[in-house]
Amino acid sequence: MLLSSTDALLINDNVRYRDTLTYDVANNVIKLDGYQQINGNWTHVYYLDYEYDKDGNLTTRKNYNSFGCSTFELGGIYKYFYNNNQLESWELYFNETDLIEVGTVTYNAEGKKLEELGTMGVSNQNLFVNSLRMFPNPATDQFKISTDKNIITAIDIADTTGKVILKETNLNKKEANLNIANLHSGVYYIRSTTTKGINTQKLVVQ
Repeated sequence: MLLSSTDALLINDNVRYRDTLTYDVANNVIKLDGYQQINGNWTHVYYLDYEYDKDGNLTTRKNYNSFGCSTFELGGIYKYFYNNNQLESWELYFNETDLIEVGTVTYNAEGKKLEELGTMGVSNQNLFVNSLRMFPNPATDQFKISTDKNIITAIDIADTTGKVILKETNLNKKEANLNIANLHSGVYYIRSTTTKGINTQKLVVQ
């Protein structure tokens, strides 16, 4: 059963917004509908969809906007990546495939978040992608990532829910070979951390 709640918020004397939240049975917010009062009527102007993994960690947030029209268009998609249920990084995409921003999260020894750092624009990201090579793809038992222009320091392999299932650290090399013989067939996301930033590529395992 899905649960709902509504919260009305007065922004100023002329503009009113109202958010309606929908929850799943685990009490996670799975949708936020945004309404604006226009000419005395509440108009649906945006909504957000949320997805979670089996541990209740937020993995995806999709933003949809009407831009004053009767239909909604997908705007940004946030993808969140975890290690042992602790948020490690996130990525913001436009048009589902254009990576425009990357964030990394660091913690102290007690697990308290210290900071979120790191962004990258589209133009810089395109240059960065072209400098990384991943092959073969599709792969079966192993694959290789190499670069001529920077140093690979770490590689994470995440499944489609964003859960990190394989992690290689302290690489500090221009070429890395990864053994994936124990992975099930399917789609995975390979996040390479280099001296120039973080890049995510899609790998198909057969």
